[in-house]
Amino acid sequence: MRRPILWVGLALLVAVIAIADITAAGIVLVGLVALALAVRYRGRRSLRVTLISLTVGVMGVGIVAALAVPQYLAGRDPLLVTSQAATAAVQRSQGFELNGFVISDNDNAANAVDAQAGSLTTVTPTGGLVERDGSFQYVGVRNALIHAHLNGARGDLLIQNYDVNANGGAGAFSPDLAHAAMGTPDARAAFASQVATIVRSEQWDGVAIDFELVAKADQPALVALVDQLRSALPKGTRVAVAVPAPDPADDASLVYDLAALGRAADVLQVMTYDMHTSSGDPGPIATPSWVKSMLQTVLASVPASTMRSR
Repeated sequence: MRRPILWVGLALLVAVIAIADITAAGIVLVGLVALALAVRYRGRRSLRVTLISLTVGVMGVGIVAALAVPQYLAGRDPLLVTSQAATAAVQRSQGFELNGFVISDNDNAANAVDAQAGSLTTVTPTGGLVERDGSFQYVGVRNALIHAHLNGARGDLLIQNYDVNANGGAGAFSPDLAHAAMGTPDARAAFASQVATIVRSEQWDGVAIDFELVAKADQPALVALVDQLRSALPKGTRVAVAVPAPDPADDASLVYDLAALGRAADVLQVMTYDMHTSSGDPGPIATPSWVKSMLQTVLASVPASTMRSR
């Protein structure tokens, strides 16, 4: 009676593991079969002990390894911002650019890139920050770049003036960090050189500068930094710059020199959202009419070939 109960218990164990990870379940099943054979067919004791120990060890390592690999499960919110997959592939083949942004320190990042990069032209992972002294901080996200390339998409490194320690660790964009990186010619040259070193060594296709809440006095420095990057980066590297939608209701969004940035950068990414935010009156993040109005305003200063909606 004990044996049937044992087999039922082992079958339930395999089924439970399969719910979490089918690869781990397969490893367990193969290991159990090998273990049963080693126990059933008696031979030299030392050989049997060695085989049993080896089988149990490999099976244990396999279970831990398989269950440790994060799984991208359908039904969860996507980590990449993308269009509907049904139309994205067609648009991609017709030259319509679709850019997906991914938070690189999320455990599912690489799997999310694999799941959606086939529908994108560009994958832009977070990974570049500014230190207090204005130097460039790279957190090492080449894995996202590799997965983008494996799926036929280009990889642009997102560089932000984001202070991860602000607001008690909640984080916030920092005008001071932006100033530290580009406030003087020496600071711009050093920052651009550091970025270029990473881009060259890890073979990024481009960079996307996302410096938000930049002070009005620092706007010429932002344009100069983009020019400096264009000079420092390897030939063919694309430089994109994110700018807020120029909303008359938001004074901070109107200080960016769109015309100058449009001339300096290869691509201007207009952040067509934040029509309403959590700090203001309730309302949609962006309405179609508002997005159209914002893009028309940008088009008055920037060629359509340079502008992208983000």
